[in-house]
Amino acid sequence: MQSGELVAARLSGEITIAKVLDVEASRVRLLLRKKKEARVPAERIVLATGVIASSDIEVEQFKAEAEALTDAIDVEELWEVVRDEKETVTLGELTELSWGNEAEASQKVALLLQLDRDTLYFVNEKGLYSPRSEAAVEEIRDRRDREARNARDAAALVEALSGGRLPQDMTPHQQILLRDIRGFAVHGDNYTRGPAVKSLLESVQRPTGDFQRLSFDLLVDAGVFSPDEPLELERQGIPEDFSEGAIAEARAVDNSRALTEGNRLDLTSAATVTIDDAGTEDRDDALSLEFEGEAEGAGVCRVGIHITDAGTLILPGGELDVEADRRMATLYIPERKVPMLPVEVSTAKGSLQEGQSRIALSLLVRFDGAAQLLDWNITPSVVRSDAALSYEEADLAISDPSHSWHSVLARLETIASALRGRREQAGALNLERSEMNISVGPDGRPDVRVIPRSTPSRQTVAEFMILCNSLMAEFCREREIPAAYRSQKSPDLTDLAADLPPGVDLGSGPLRWYAIIRRLTP
Repeated sequence: MQSGELVAARLSGEITIAKVLDVEASRVRLLLRKKKEARVPAERIVLATGVIASSDIEVEQFKAEAEALTDAIDVEELWEVVRDEKETVTLGELTELSWGNEAEASQKVALLLQLDRDTLYFVNEKGLYSPRSEAAVEEIRDRRDREARNARDAAALVEALSGGRLPQDMTPHQQILLRDIRGFAVHGDNYTRGPAVKSLLESVQRPTGDFQRLSFDLLVDAGVFSPDEPLELERQGIPEDFSEGAIAEARAVDNSRALTEGNRLDLTSAATVTIDDAGTEDRDDALSLEFEGEAEGAGVCRVGIHITDAGTLILPGGELDVEADRRMATLYIPERKVPMLPVEVSTAKGSLQEGQSRIALSLLVRFDGAAQLLDWNITPSVVRSDAALSYEEADLAISDPSHSWHSVLARLETIASALRGRREQAGALNLERSEMNISVGPDGRPDVRVIPRSTPSRQTVAEFMILCNSLMAEFCREREIPAAYRSQKSPDLTDLAADLPPGVDLGSGPLRWYAIIRRLTP
């Protein structure tokens, strides 16, 4: 190399034609364009042309000539000639194949530029060109075609979303991109593919720099999300929809065989009732009462606490079982509920529907006239609910002697009150706080109701559920059956006022409950 010579240098990953200004020990000072120079390592010089340019005009003319020649070069044809003959070829050999022995410097530079831009056919390794195999070329072509299709799909998706719609027939790649946009709308920068989504949406003309908000708004406009979409469900990994396998299993659930099993006690003749909130469709517990002898008011009676036998209905280890285990419980939020089980089970075959025989696990407890517990046992059973009452209807039945369910519910309430009193004497805490129920109607208007927890029917149901859990726990403990026990360490309730500002009267209502709750362990 010498001063004034034109060379091809690799700068920022690309081949650039430049003029040598000075050659140092290991670096070369180049003139890239008017008044713009660069000092580069000598190994960055890919080709010395031997052409001396005395002016900037001559440099630009040489560049233009080389660029014009690139269009006439068929790299594929060169590849077909040498691919089966040589493992490597030099730039000079390829130039000779293209232009003959008398190739000019501009032609050699043109081929160098073309080979650098089109890497489909040759691999450049330190100035030696290795022709790729046919399979490798085909694979690269397929990848490039796929990338081009994906780019078109991405542009079409963004265009459709910008117009408030989805493409009519979404391609698989568009479905993946839509999933990513949805994931970013939910998780923001915590979403792994977040940077890719931001890059995808940069062309959207919206007055916001918040890409997460933009993703959400686009999905709302396209009908993927509602304006009040509960994103918290997705952030917590709580699925709303069931898999096809789980739904298929739910539809296939058949309790007819279980209803006739010989180990099940037939309790369908007992006066049985379910009590729940108005509108509840999945009724999974019921109470029954049977009097011994003719005295209905004060004699010995047997109370049945019946729980749907879901363990028999659902195939252990099946998709439905796995799905229910993952969800743990039905989740209630103002706009909707997310069920633990599909409706085919939760509100049909697994619900203690009025007038329908259902399999259950029943706790049967005998009480004397003073509501003292005499004995109890647990048994698989068949039950039939005679009535599905709301708490309000049950309260009316308890207070109205003329009601058809008065004798049953009034006796159950009497026993429940006795059980409650004994628990309190043993140290139980009863915090009768009201419950706030918030729901959103179909018109989007919120409905807020305060539900008292101290009504007779609510306390009756709660008391028998506590009794059921207690005796079930005792049953498991005595037989060494593995079970999860929920307990609460006895709190220190001395000097409750110490947690409050001086002079504040605790009273017996919400403030006292609050002070007690602060002493309970989580």
